[in-house]
Amino acid sequence: MCGILGVAQFEKHGVTREVFERALDTLSHRGPDSFGIFSDQEVYLGNRRLSIIDLSPGGGQPMSLRCKKTRKKFQLVFNGELYNFKELRVILEQSGHVFRTGSDTEVVLHAFEQWGTDSFEKLRGMFALALWDEEKKKLFLARDRFGIKPLYFSQNHDYFAFASEIRALKSLIGNHVSIRQEAIYEFLRQGYISQPGTFYRGIRALEAGSFLVVSSDGIEAGKFFDLISYYDQEKYPHSFGEAVGEARSVLQDSVRHHMLSDVPTGLFLSGGIDSTTLLVSLREQGFENLSTVSAVFPDTAYDESPNIHALASSFKTDHYDVPISGLDFLVFLERIFEYMDQPTSDGVNTFFVSLAAKQAGLKVVLSGLGGDEIFGGYPSFIDIPRLRKINFGLRSFRNLGGFDVMARYRPFWGKASKLEEFSGERCVSDMWRAYRSLFTGRQIRMIMPDTPGDMDDGSGKETFCEKKHSVQSTISYYEMTRYMKNQLLRDSDVFSMAHSVELRVPFVDDFVMKFGTALPDSYKISGGKTKLILKEVLRSSVPRSILEAPKKGFVLPISLWMKNEAQGIIWDELGSSEFFDKKTIRDVLGLFKNNRIHWSRVWSLFVLQRFLRK
Repeated sequence: MCGILGVAQFEKHGVTREVFERALDTLSHRGPDSFGIFSDQEVYLGNRRLSIIDLSPGGGQPMSLRCKKTRKKFQLVFNGELYNFKELRVILEQSGHVFRTGSDTEVVLHAFEQWGTDSFEKLRGMFALALWDEEKKKLFLARDRFGIKPLYFSQNHDYFAFASEIRALKSLIGNHVSIRQEAIYEFLRQGYISQPGTFYRGIRALEAGSFLVVSSDGIEAGKFFDLISYYDQEKYPHSFGEAVGEARSVLQDSVRHHMLSDVPTGLFLSGGIDSTTLLVSLREQGFENLSTVSAVFPDTAYDESPNIHALASSFKTDHYDVPISGLDFLVFLERIFEYMDQPTSDGVNTFFVSLAAKQAGLKVVLSGLGGDEIFGGYPSFIDIPRLRKINFGLRSFRNLGGFDVMARYRPFWGKASKLEEFSGERCVSDMWRAYRSLFTGRQIRMIMPDTPGDMDDGSGKETFCEKKHSVQSTISYYEMTRYMKNQLLRDSDVFSMAHSVELRVPFVDDFVMKFGTALPDSYKISGGKTKLILKEVLRSSVPRSILEAPKKGFVLPISLWMKNEAQGIIWDELGSSEFFDKKTIRDVLGLFKNNRIHWSRVWSLFVLQRFLRK
């Protein structure tokens, strides 16, 4: 795991080494162990290394390779982990490749020499990479299938620049970049910014499963993976019992590969189905001396420590708790914003659990992220099909002006506002957007009255054919490609790396994804119950109380903190904001204080205020 940075300057050379080194230093938290820079007449490539595999200096970056046959020379910076590098190495050695290190980075170099851009689809893992072909004067960028690792880029007629974080790009090309006005609407609508867009004009994210080829002739784009192909595959043909056995095997394979590491590795343990599944899988494969870590919240309703301690004791893990309080939230508030990189309504939980991992002495942690999206764990899988059944009635009520009347006579911030949005939609993708929205269009115009009424939410043109798929599969696709990719994976990366901790996601694995998307809906959701197959995998290993507990997610008592320790700073900043309608903000804060709207709305306004103020 690393932070990478680079710039290609084929004409003018405005970026100096001094400027480049200063920008690379902004990524020091991503790679505190070492750093390296390669430069020639056209490019700078930089790396900040967090040593995980092959801790020797030989595993440092940028890493070079001179081809024996063609005498070509490549330079590579690589952020991520390649979980099948040992298998690929054997194949490459059989083709005559000779290795000088034990690192996965060197395998990427030899794979590119052997297969070119076709090598990207052979890589199993999480990665963002940049490779410079010194002979052809071409820069290749690629990002993993699911967008686990970030890669941002910016270009004009003088340069092409890329980085693991937006802050490094801003430092490299100048902090004069402006905010996209559309992104403000996107954030208020969704709670995140949809890729390939970012919060800033002129900076974009490389799409998951994509690559770019950059040269003095321009930029060529390619795609080596599309998640739609997994939803289009034939459904799993065997019985539920056989599927349970195969699920256990597929998960064990993923967990085993994700445990590849030369440094202390542990597991985030929340007491929920997903992290418990990973724990059981590790034990079933004989992994000893397991370390588990949790952030806990003593003396609050959010404290899951009794369940967590029972699991840790049952599976004999070396468990480490880090108690988090409202005072901790206040103390770390500025640091949270320092590493946020662009606005998000989530991620504070990952910041604190990664802090716990750091304090436990762990450099790598496994997370249960992705289990809900693949195996149907979210309330959306139950609620949206139910709402579809009454949508005709909701639409009739809307057409008769019912929602307009309600908005005139009561604060329009509760469930009625969501139902109004939902009633106007006919396809599942739009229903999902309305269901998942942070603020409705009506509410955004109340918060920022100058907002145009026809702004796009940034989610882009749909390519998923709903007519070919079930409602449940459609919801799963959008949970993965919208919420998971744009928010959960992005937030998990920036907030774990804030503490120099590598977060791995065994559920977001090629083989797990392919298997999970092929399962019939009834193997995952039935009778209002979710994650059926995962619960069956666990049935003989964990108490019934865990299997039947209602889904909570990993939730912090942030609502309590915002009403107590952090109330002063949040109320003061929002109350004096020059960007929002003051009466609306007073109404929102009053509703929040009286527990009538969710904390995420107030927190999101506070986050947006901070970014607009900067």
